[in-house]
Amino acid sequence: MHFTYLKNKSFITLLLSLFFFNSSHSQTGIVCKWLDDKKATIVLTFDDWTSDHYTILVPALLERNMVATFFPVDWNFKPWSNLEETIKNGNEIGGHGFNSLTSLSASELSDQLRKFKNQVETNTSQKIISYAYPNGNYNDVVIDSVINVGYLSSRTVEPYTTIDYTYNFATKAKDYYKLKTSSFSSANIANNINHIKNSGGLLILFEHIVTSPEAEKQLDIINSEKNSIWLTTLEKAIKYHQEARCSKINEILAFDGNKRIIELTDTLSNNDLYNQPLSIKLKTNGIYYNHITQNNVDIPIDSVYNDSIMFKAIPDAGYITLTGIATSKPLYSRNNNLNIQIIPVQNILNFEYNFSTSYIQIKIFDITGREIRNINFFCPPNKFSLNVSDLNKGLYLFKLQADDNSCITKKIVLN
Repeated sequence: MHFTYLKNKSFITLLLSLFFFNSSHSQTGIVCKWLDDKKATIVLTFDDWTSDHYTILVPALLERNMVATFFPVDWNFKPWSNLEETIKNGNEIGGHGFNSLTSLSASELSDQLRKFKNQVETNTSQKIISYAYPNGNYNDVVIDSVINVGYLSSRTVEPYTTIDYTYNFATKAKDYYKLKTSSFSSANIANNINHIKNSGGLLILFEHIVTSPEAEKQLDIINSEKNSIWLTTLEKAIKYHQEARCSKINEILAFDGNKRIIELTDTLSNNDLYNQPLSIKLKTNGIYYNHITQNNVDIPIDSVYNDSIMFKAIPDAGYITLTGIATSKPLYSRNNNLNIQIIPVQNILNFEYNFSTSYIQIKIFDITGREIRNINFFCPPNKFSLNVSDLNKGLYLFKLQADDNSCITKKIVLN
């Protein structure tokens, strides 16, 4: 039997956190399983940093407001400016290599893992915490070395099984270093997406070389699911999953007529590493909250729906204060029917209305009835604007709802 002394304190804390698992549900509120309460998560990963990654994928991802995790081999690093540009676009650079790690001695293994990590961190603004095994080869010795060097997770090239699609894909700490994958170029990609939506887990797609326009077509299929699936990097997905599974919401001060104070905590000790914001849903119980701060820093309100409010907060980053007004009626009286004008100007829609409301919820649907946007404006002025440059040309339905649940639907053609 193989035994290794694990020196990585973050991993040891994770091990204990999974053992003493806390429910992310409480009477106070719920920590959503994935960001923005999405059904599941997809991560795109691309190995070796071949020329097509920078010339095809990087601009295609940027155009679609998508991100990916790239695992370069060291001879393809330069120019470093290309990697830095990719990072600034929101993508992640992870650790990789070309030698089969299972054939290396313990010292060679540690040297290769550290050398790669140090090279990228020295020449870019990226801290490397995700890893992909060269040729997919690994064993217990390799996993322990990857952990001790400071990586947070590792991706294999092993295919998914039924259990791997579920939210409980990592029941043990080392499961994060055995992450399964599926082909980005697969003709069955839509089926894999449906599997992950139904199971609520994490789907990691991977590829080496891509071509155009095939790559763009696959990106469009994936991007069409962005309203129900979180598309993110491996780093953010794993951090979120680890934090959410051991997080807890504590009520510090019940609503006193002006404010309510809660605290979001987790059992992970390294707060510098585990700093991924989590989505929280709280019951409002008839209170109209219009301002939220954490440690005196403003937090945007993501949605208000069915007597609940959703926003993002970082575990162990200070008290969360919600300010509002207690009322079971609309915040303002309305003496006229809901009436609103939408004036399109290039990629901007200008909204104008002549009534009082504490918020307006705007839902945008395409002609198939699929919801593609859900936006809330709190205490809006009688005029505000919405950028729709990310929407394709065509006919859309805009459903607008005020604080007393009155609503109106308008058809808008974007040219």
